[in-house]
Amino acid sequence: MKFLHVLADAGFSAESLRSMALWEQGLFVVIGGLIGVFLVLLLFFFTIRLMERLGSRKKKSE
Repeated sequence: MKFLHVLADAGFSAESLRSMALWEQGLFVVIGGLIGVFLVLLLFFFTIRLMERLGSRKKKSE
């Protein structure tokens, strides 16, 4: 599979991505999109945790 070879190579050039089959390009986009979505969800999670800690510290000081 050329797709796995491209990922293992870490040589992400536009030409190597264009030369992949259409389903491989689609799989690449899907995997990239899922990684992006879960990174944003992790950012929201840690932001909420931080806000909860800051809110509990404020309540304790009052």
